Amino acid sequence: MIEPLITGALAEVAGARIFDATAPANTPRPFAVFQKVGGQDASSLEGLAERMNARVQFVVWAETAKEAATVMRQMMTILCGDELKGVPIGAPVGLHEPDTNWYGERLDISFWFTP
Repeated sequence: MIEPLITGALAEVAGARIFDATAPANTPRPFAVFQKVGGQDASSLEGLAERMNARVQFVVWAETAKEAATVMRQMMTILCGDELKGVPIGAPVGLHEPDTNWYGERLDISFWFTP
């Protein structure tokens, strides 16, 4: 599973408010959520591959667009660094929720790992 590796790597980001799938109600911003949204299957006729791939989507929510971008950049630096070696799929997408006036950024990152 990739989720514990991600949570552990991001322990110092956004005040440790990094959540798998959903954040608790009333979580202070900034915070981030992530979830697996696919990946590549490396299996063959010989069986399951030893390494697995996960495409993981990250969403940061913050008070301002600048704060969201800053937290996303911190996350990218860690997730795409030497430990997890994630590869961004595209660039971060800016978000704004008019009902709450929350600002965010979303990015998918691909990870290869051994379960």
